[in-house]
Amino acid sequence: MFLKNRLTIFLSIAGIAAICVAILSIIHIYNSGFSTIIGATVGAAILSLTALANSALGSAATESRSQFANAFSIAKRWDEAPIVNARDVLRPYLKEPETLVDNAKNDEKTSRALIDFLNFYWDMSAAVELKWADPSYLKLRFGVTLESLYPAFKAFVEVSDDGGATAAFNSISLLRDNWNNDVLSKR
Repeated sequence: MFLKNRLTIFLSIAGIAAICVAILSIIHIYNSGFSTIIGATVGAAILSLTALANSALGSAATESRSQFANAFSIAKRWDEAPIVNARDVLRPYLKEPETLVDNAKNDEKTSRALIDFLNFYWDMSAAVELKWADPSYLKLRFGVTLESLYPAFKAFVEVSDDGGATAAFNSISLLRDNWNNDVLSKR
């Protein structure tokens, strides 16, 4: 969407530039008093604006590609340690997330897996908030899992005395709210 809007702007500026050059050419042909210097100056200004618009479009395309590459980089972590190990530990609890927190209190492995997921989604939230990664891809790929784990995150933070877990949860909550309200895809 972002790239499409930039392309529309570029084509509009290029079209206006072409119309202006055509008008200047007609004036020059039919009006011998029209200064060639003025026409050349206006033509050069129009070409400069077109080049500027083209440069902005290229920059926007590069930024968009970079955001997708960064989103893929985050997604790649899903299949690497420690997240792949955490998935194995937490998978049985996805249907009953309330039991996850109770188990995490007594089992270090479950607690560590939950913390790994909190950190994963916290990193993702920061990347989206800073516009470093594409939010629509991350939502598509990880939105359902976040919804499944969110009640467990909330319950875990409520019983945790760790300020980092609270900060992570607040950031994840903002990401989730934005995804649910579809704010991020409208940027």
